[in-house]
Amino acid sequence: MAPLVKDNHKSTYKKVVIRKLDHGLTKGFVDSTSIFGPNGVRMLDREGRTLTIPLHEIKGVFFVKDFDGNPQRSERKLFQSRPRLAGLWVRVTFKDKEVLGGKIEAFAGYRKARIWVLLPII
Repeated sequence: MAPLVKDNHKSTYKKVVIRKLDHGLTKGFVDSTSIFGPNGVRMLDREGRTLTIPLHEIKGVFFVKDFDGNPQRSERKLFQSRPRLAGLWVRVTFKDKEVLGGKIEAFAGYRKARIWVLLPII
């Protein structure tokens, strides 16, 4: 059986969990050099099938170390005070009323952007 990812591309494929607006999860691998395409996020699921998930269905794409997560992790979504780090600190309210705080790189037109890279609170 041929490998799903060629050896010279293994370092660019990263584990992700995609959280959809309907609260569904899709776990798999994306090429971190070209994750967003014109039709959505193209990925390999855990069974090696190629999927494209439309952007309008996606709430977030999370790069993860493993697919199981850490049930002992204490979830914190907002800072008590704004940390002194470079970037624009934001508080995002999703359509389902979930709130998440973090940092984005400020750029011209960020308010109208369809996609942001948000570094969440850890």
